[in-house]
Amino acid sequence: MEEKNRTMIEEGRRVLERLRSRQHEAYFVGGFVRDFVLERPVKDVDIATSAKPEEVMEAFSKTVPTGLQHGTVTVLTGDYSFEVTTFRKETEYEGFRRPAEVEYITDLEEDLKRRDFTMNAMAMDAEGNLIDPFGGQSDMDRGVLRCVGEAAERFGEDALRMLRCIRFAAEYGLDIEEATWLALLRQAPLLRHIAMERVRAELQRMVGGADPARAAALLLASGLWRHAKTPLALPFAAWGHPHAQTVIAHLSSIPAEEDRWAVLLLLIGSQQPEAVRAELRALTFPGEDIARLTRILAVHAQLQRGDAEAAAVRPRPEAQPSAEERAAARFKLAVLAHGKEAARGWLRAAGLLRAAWRRQAGAGAGLPEQDAPPSANPAQPGQAVPHRTYDPYEASGELTMDEEIHTAAGEACLEELFRFMTEEAAVYLENGEPWIHVMPVYGVKDLAVGGSDLMAQSGQKAGPWIGETLNLLLERVALGQLENTKEILMTEAFRPTEMRDE
Repeated sequence: MEEKNRTMIEEGRRVLERLRSRQHEAYFVGGFVRDFVLERPVKDVDIATSAKPEEVMEAFSKTVPTGLQHGTVTVLTGDYSFEVTTFRKETEYEGFRRPAEVEYITDLEEDLKRRDFTMNAMAMDAEGNLIDPFGGQSDMDRGVLRCVGEAAERFGEDALRMLRCIRFAAEYGLDIEEATWLALLRQAPLLRHIAMERVRAELQRMVGGADPARAAALLLASGLWRHAKTPLALPFAAWGHPHAQTVIAHLSSIPAEEDRWAVLLLLIGSQQPEAVRAELRALTFPGEDIARLTRILAVHAQLQRGDAEAAAVRPRPEAQPSAEERAAARFKLAVLAHGKEAARGWLRAAGLLRAAWRRQAGAGAGLPEQDAPPSANPAQPGQAVPHRTYDPYEASGELTMDEEIHTAAGEACLEELFRFMTEEAAVYLENGEPWIHVMPVYGVKDLAVGGSDLMAQSGQKAGPWIGETLNLLLERVALGQLENTKEILMTEAFRPTEMRDE
């Protein structure tokens, strides 16, 4: 165990002991106990107690009343903070998300009964003794994720638990108990009551987690993506296409969450950067994240379209550039349009796509079975949903007419992406970084002249012509057709248009 975790746990024990010294019960609970039992790193420590919030605040010199309406006080001690919550039971939920009111109680087991899954419904005392009334440790030993009590009730109380179910199954490598899975399928429409920022947070944890391939497989099989509060328009079902599954199976090899998102979005929106932007906005992604991801997709769209201007590609009208020269010009223009970081993001994402698909082609029948993305098809009888391959279209139920149209369009784009990555992308992936490195300029601010120079030379007032002229100079300098000196750029800027290629 890391020293930081050990120190935090010892400080937490002191919190338990202080409460017990005042004749209150106090236990570690929730995710801390789960991860402690699994010998995983712990991020924070939650405590449950029979003490009322005011009694907790009396027991410690530094506290913050972070959630008094739910009985939670944050205790600050040493270098750590601990959320301490009074034992409680919840009468009814409102909005399929939060309890309408809570009742303080003195029974630990009754408090644990309200929790979502058995592995999160364990407690531990200061001496390390486990209190596990619902079999959470046994479920984890068997590799099973199971709701506490009736799964339909747990999901009906808080519909976000359905996404948490998928995340936990993927993160901890668990099979979802059959009754829990079937209840999730029945209650899936309740997700429309959950705020989109909550949905987005869970999706980010899935994609950034230990096994995003299993999370994506479970998400598709559940059909939950169809029931978002704000309808989602992108063809997410296309993630179930064999080409997409081949790539997603290797998603965990990418360290950065943002790069994983770039791969997933390329699979379903490679030619639709504006549609992707709208979808990310609907999911309440931060503006900076939206800008970074859509710029990566815009780089791809520009490269796949192959729309480099002939005048920018050819230094002389009589010259016939080679295929590599055209590719270099196209790539550099994409860097100018969307930024070198976006271009590098595309290189990382495209590298995974091409490598996975080339590996698939080399394997003939596809990836080895152990590399295939796991599934969540509950059709086989048994106690838990097994890890096995599946048909995501069948698993998530019948597609509506609109979904069939979107899925067909998504598959067509995916086939075109596959063709581009396996046939044309090699030149960009092999040369992209060197091309970025040798570019003398990346934006108009890098030019040796500016708008004031142009106005002084011409005697004209500011207007759109300045931006147009600077962008033309930028392209030519970036493509190595002009040196970035003031004298040369000023001469080129005021040369008659018909003479610029001579």
